[in-house]
Amino acid sequence: MKTSCSRSDGIKKRYDIAFIGDSFTEAIGMPYEKSFVGLYAQHNRDIQIANLGVGSYSPGIYLKKTEWFLKKGIHFDHMVVFVDISDIQDEAVGYKELDNGSIIHEIPRVNKSKIVAVKEFVKKHFYLFTTAYKSLRKLIKPLPESTFDAQRSRWTYDSQSEGYGELGVQGGIDKAVDYMGRLHDLLERHGIRLSVGVYPWPAQLKELENSSAINLQSRIWQNFCLDKCEYFIDLFPKFAELVANKGAESVYHDYYIAGDVHFNEKGNALIFAALRETFDNP
Repeated sequence: MKTSCSRSDGIKKRYDIAFIGDSFTEAIGMPYEKSFVGLYAQHNRDIQIANLGVGSYSPGIYLKKTEWFLKKGIHFDHMVVFVDISDIQDEAVGYKELDNGSIIHEIPRVNKSKIVAVKEFVKKHFYLFTTAYKSLRKLIKPLPESTFDAQRSRWTYDSQSEGYGELGVQGGIDKAVDYMGRLHDLLERHGIRLSVGVYPWPAQLKELENSSAINLQSRIWQNFCLDKCEYFIDLFPKFAELVANKGAESVYHDYYIAGDVHFNEKGNALIFAALRETFDNP
């Protein structure tokens, strides 16, 4: 559990709210106090809050980790799952459930093109050239195209996107929804409420800029939550409003870590505000 270094009371047997997700929920690059979970914990000092998020987690791991905690006798009154954009690819090609119920991480084989092979050779054997090239590229083009069109986030607007193995994009979606359904059933058996939250990657900012249609990530989990969730925390409308007023690149600079897909302090504060609006004013 990620928590403040100032806490010394150890792991408790009961928590009011448990947050779980991947690197966005863990809030990599942020001190705990600046993460959206940390901000919410500081705002609600009278309740016990746990952050179970870890980078590269996905719905199958959310389920298995929750099972593990419950078997250890640790209970949560309410679990909030922030489902990440990258969870779909993780489920499609990253994780495999064995017959004994455990989950292993599989590294998919990728057939490298000749261009990729040459780039890797240059990077390995011509370090000074590579460093100088990267520095020059940052000056000329601060935001590489991949920031707004990363393979792991392309599935919401490209159902034929490569990198999703034999299951494909739809197979990854189906697997993620199935695991979340199993998580809901597990929590229900233990009297634990479930809420789900979603937010955009930089790629979805461009999507919001170019289309008025409801984002696929938002639609999938909104439908899932119809009969399963206490709350559905959707950050897409807020980001759509920001993009409409300022444009995708400006919003990216304001709310994301430069050159990365994760939220900066201001982005974490935006999610914290959504949590307050949802939980404090139901």
